[in-house]
This record gives sequence, C-alpha cells and structure tokens, in this order.
Amino acid sequence: MLIAIYNGFTFIHYEMIGHIVEYCIKNNLNFHVFACDHNFNSDEINIYLADPENDIPLEKYEKYYEKYMFGIQWKKYYEKIFNTNLEWKNPNIFNPDDYDLIFLLTDSDVINSVVLTNNYNKIICLFHSDINVKKMFFGNIFVRYQFLHNDMEWILPCYEAIKKEDKKSIILKNKKIIVTSVGVVYGDIDMEVIYKKHFLKNYNEIEFHIISRKIKYNYKSSNIFLHENCTTDEMYEILKETSFIFCIKSSVKEYYDTKLSAVIPLGLSYGCQIIMPNEWYRFYNFYSVISYTDNTTFFINNDYNFDIVYDELYNLIEHKNNTYNKLINQREIYISYPELYILKIFDIYNIKPLNIYFGINNKLKDYFKCSFFNDDELENINEPAFIYLDQIDKYYNIISKRKYKDIIICNINNNINNINIKITKMKFIDIYYNKIIILFQK
Repeated sequence: MLIAIYNGFTFIHYEMIGHIVEYCIKNNLNFHVFACDHNFNSDEINIYLADPENDIPLEKYEKYYEKYMFGIQWKKYYEKIFNTNLEWKNPNIFNPDDYDLIFLLTDSDVINSVVLTNNYNKIICLFHSDINVKKMFFGNIFVRYQFLHNDMEWILPCYEAIKKEDKKSIILKNKKIIVTSVGVVYGDIDMEVIYKKHFLKNYNEIEFHIISRKIKYNYKSSNIFLHENCTTDEMYEILKETSFIFCIKSSVKEYYDTKLSAVIPLGLSYGCQIIMPNEWYRFYNFYSVISYTDNTTFFINNDYNFDIVYDELYNLIEHKNNTYNKLINQREIYISYPELYILKIFDIYNIKPLNIYFGINNKLKDYFKCSFFNDDELENINEPAFIYLDQIDKYYNIISKRKYKDIIICNINNNINNINIKITKMKFIDIYYNKIIILFQK
C-alpha cells in the first residue's frame, strides 16, 4: 500500500502531518508527503532580493530565503523528530491514481475538485469544524471528539515528539518554570495582565514565553519572552523545556466545543501539561489537563505529574492508531468485496431504510454496523431487510418463501441459474418475488 499525505495550503496545517507520519512509520507503510515548501509566490523572494533598495546583503540571502521556506522548515523538523528521510513533494504534481489511500489533512483544503470527485472512495478526510460536514469520503474523521456528531470517528492529531524520560530529565534539571502560550491570539492581547492574574502566587519564579506570528505589545516584565514569527525549530526548542501550555478563552465560541486549537495536541505531543479555560475543558474528556475559571489562581512548579500527561498522550496515540487501522482494514475488505461498498454509501448519506443482515465471514463483524446471521437463521428474520449473501443458490428456497420486500445483494461469481436475470451494462438487477436482486460484477 502506498499512502499520500496531502496538504494544499501554503502556510497552515503543517502541524497535522506529524501524527500520520508517526502512524505510517510505526506500521511500516510506504508514504509520500504532498505539501508546499514555501509560504510565498515562487518569484516573490527573488524579485525582492534583486531590488537594490532592499537592504539585504548577499551573504544573508540563504538565511533570509530559508526563513520563508516554511514547508522546508517542517520537513527538516519531522525528519529530525522521526529520524527518517521524507519524500516531500509539490502538491501541483499530485496524481491520486498513484496512491492506494489519501489522507486529506483539512476538509476545506484547496485540493482540485476533480481529484475529490474521482477518488472519494480512497480518501480519509480530517474535519476541523462541524460546519457543513458532508460524509462524502471513504473515511470521515474529526480532529477532536464532537458531541453533536458522536456517530463519526475522531482522533487527536498528536504524536510522541519527545520521549518521556528525556522530557522528565530536561524539566527536572531546568531550574526555571516555563509556561508557554502559542497562537495568533496571544500577539493581540496584553498577556502580562492575564499571567499576573492567574499565576500571582509565584509569578516572579515563572518564565513566560509567547509565540505568535505578530506581537503588538512590548512587555516590561523581565520574565516574559516574545517569539514573533519564529522558525519551526525555534518553537520546538522552547516546547522541549516547557512544563505548562497556557490557553486563554477565545472570542471564537467554536473553539469551546467544535474546533480544535492546534496548541492542545502540540502541547501533549511535547509532554506539557495543558492549562485551559473551563469553557473548553468541559467539552473534552481529558484527565491530565488543568482547568481554570476567571477567579482561579495557580501555584505551579516543575514537579508536575509526567506519568499522567504521558499516559494520556499514549492513550490518544493508541486511539488514533486503532481508528486508522480500522479504516485501512476496511478499505482492504472493500477491495476484496467491492459489492460491500454499498454499506459505505449508506453510511455517507445516512440511509437506513432497512435492517442489514450479512451471511458472511465473522472476521468482518468489526468493520460494519450491521447484524450477522448463521446459515440456519435467515428464515427467522421477520422484517424487510437488506441481505448480503455469499451464495444465492444456497439460500434460494428461503428467499423465495420470504413475504417481505427485501433487497438482496451478492456478486456475479455466484451460481444464478435458478433466477431469471435481466442484464444491464454494469450490474444485474431484477424484481423477483417482490425483491430486488443485485448481483455485482467483480
């Protein structure tokens, strides 16, 4: 199996790549990453450097160029974290026909609509919001648990960026207590006021770091450090030494219960204890996270519970792996049993017209939401049903006696001599004893 990890954006959602890279490596799956290597127009930087009014010495060209090679920063970072060389390709040359499975990192991605239309049945799409959710893909997964869509799969996109013992060693040797806030919002508000409000008990013992693309405020406190538009490597070096990730309430209400703040999986991936507002916390099932209200004041130190943080991280990684394993195994089943894909169509469009019964190998039970029957149980199904049969002639007498308007499906390799079938180009359909018989071609 060859997998494509696809991100069509030039400056966001690179953080989503890591958890799939980790999954593929741990499961010995071959994969390529499709992501831009820059966050500017291809000729922009060369035009800028060629302008004599731009005061950039020639010897600084390489450093300046790399600063804006946003995707390349992430590529080098992931190669270092996972100790591997990545096949990192331009999205413009992406050919879905070359891949057995495609991870689409964002439901609002700019991927070509033709690619989507022709490849729904091999795309696993990660949804970042519950707005306009369309379960059109083979795999439809939220990047956090959704209370309003609890029928859909979810994962948290985290990975083990630093080993537990390494993290513990760094923190316990570090005499500083480091609290870090990451995101655009932290550059727009006065964080000093908020830090003093919630960490007043030992404010002067804490080193605060603010990471944001743009930071409007200049702080007088000597223990607040600003990192504006810093590189990927710089950000992760800070996170290695960070004990706590501090999140504030967002004015965007969707971050409470539907959208995911990227700093949450980021902090967990680096073994940091998350401190989040209670408005967020009540919509998660975290047990390692510290929640707070407007009146909460903390006293923190570096002797936080590494075990519970990493236990939660490992459980989330295991859940992610199990979710992807189930989908990939299901995909393999559909390749072997293409006629079963009609069940996926039912799920995508929320069609539940009939109870579904399968007379098929029990090993498939884990992958389908339906009932299974043994050979002697079919005649005891006392309701209209969608029935999959591995051999139609074996059940012919029972089918003919049933008084319900069933839909019966099997594949063309079965012996159909006993049934008068009208042939169409792609599939075989007939009305027989008030039943629809569908025989799929292999």
